This record gives sequence, C-alpha cells and structure tokens, in this order.
Amino acid sequence: MSESAEKHSGKPAARSGNVAACLLFCVAAMLSTAGAWWILQRFEHVFQPTQRMTELYSITHRNPAEADELRILERTLACQNTGFVLGLTGMLFAALLGFSQGLIDRSFPVCVFGFVAGTLLGGLGGVGGGCLSAFVDDGIQDSGLDEMFRNMLTHTSSWIVIAATAALAILIATRRTSWTQSFRIVFAAVAAAMICGTIYAPVAAVVFADEETGAPLPQGDVNQLAWLLSSMVIISFALARARPRNAE
Repeated sequence: MSESAEKHSGKPAARSGNVAACLLFCVAAMLSTAGAWWILQRFEHVFQPTQRMTELYSITHRNPAEADELRILERTLACQNTGFVLGLTGMLFAALLGFSQGLIDRSFPVCVFGFVAGTLLGGLGGVGGGCLSAFVDDGIQDSGLDEMFRNMLTHTSSWIVIAATAALAILIATRRTSWTQSFRIVFAAVAAAMICGTIYAPVAAVVFADEETGAPLPQGDVNQLAWLLSSMVIISFALARARPRNAE
C-alpha cells in the first residue's frame, strides 16, 4: 500500500477515535456533575459560623476593627466551604477523566495512573480553585467593577485551576513528555475554563434571576446543576480534543 493510501486509511480511524474520546469524556463529565451536585447539596455549609462571628453579628454598630475582623472571618469561612466542596468536585472530575483516558488508550496502567493522579491533583486543584474564587469574590466586591464582570472573574478563577489540574492528571497518566502536547492540553483546559465563566455569568443572570449566581458556589438546585454541567461538559470536550494521541 502506498504512503498516500496509508494516510487516507488512517484518517477515519483518527476521527472515530476523536468521537469516542469526546463521548467518553462527556459521559465522565455527566457522572461528575451528578456526583458534584450531590456533594454541593450535602456539604455546601459543612463549616458553620464560629462563635466569634455570631458575637460580631449581634453587634448593631461595629467599630472599624470589629468590621475588619468580621470580614476576615467571613472570608475564611467562605474559603473553607468553597475549598472543601470544590476539592471533592475536582477530585471526582479529574479522576473520572484520567480513568476515561485509560479506557480510550485501552490500557489498564493508564486507567490506574489516571484515576490516582486525577484524585490527587484534582483534589488539590479543587481546594486551590475554591479558595482562590472565594478570595477573588471578596477582593473585588469594592473594586467598582461591573457586577457581571465580577461574577465572570469569580467563576473563571475556580474552573481554571480545576481544569488545569485535570489536564495535568491526563498527562501524568499517559506519561507523555512532549512539550507541544503538554502545552496544547493545558492551554485548551484554561481556555475552556475561561469560556465557562464568561458564558455562565450572563446566561445565569437572566435564566436564574431570582437566585444568587455571583457567589463562588451558586445558589438554587437547578442553578447549581446548570453551573456544574455546563462547565464540566465544556472542559471535558476541550480536553478530549486536545488530549495526547500517540496511542492512536
């Protein structure tokens, strides 16, 4: 068979592999969404206000020192709750994506490495992204920025870290060292996360106008489900398209 014929015969196989990867990664995203939604319902307020916060809330007229102390305590509480929830979410999401990469490669070691790397890196990324979004949300409240833009920054900051760690988990699982492949998948993850935050904030403000959409963890059952599903599907699709393909 000529070289030209071999190239043409390889294209349908590559396309079918890409379709299978996209479908499998999207299934992983949907399973992750279901698990993350349950996590959000169960552990959103696992950390409660401290006794000192309750005391400060009871003070009608707080002096500047008390107001600053309360704000620090509120920021810490938001960081704890958001970091805990998104830590579990990122762990589940990255672990399932890493495992899915092993199924695509038809490699048991990749399944194991992907699951383990995804669990560890996804958990760390989720905690980091959750704390980052809580600090971003608190830090830009008095910045004078438009509310819509503030919401975009809050959600983008968390998903960027989660998506990037999921991409790293896939790279570690496949043990691909090419700088081109590494840059491609991490860039795709970050770009997808930016799209998630950019799209969700304005759409949710209209569709879920009666719910809190700008907080690091949005409020309302359907709103939360839409936030998780849209973000995870977009990121999963981007990672499926940019994943390492040496095995194909």
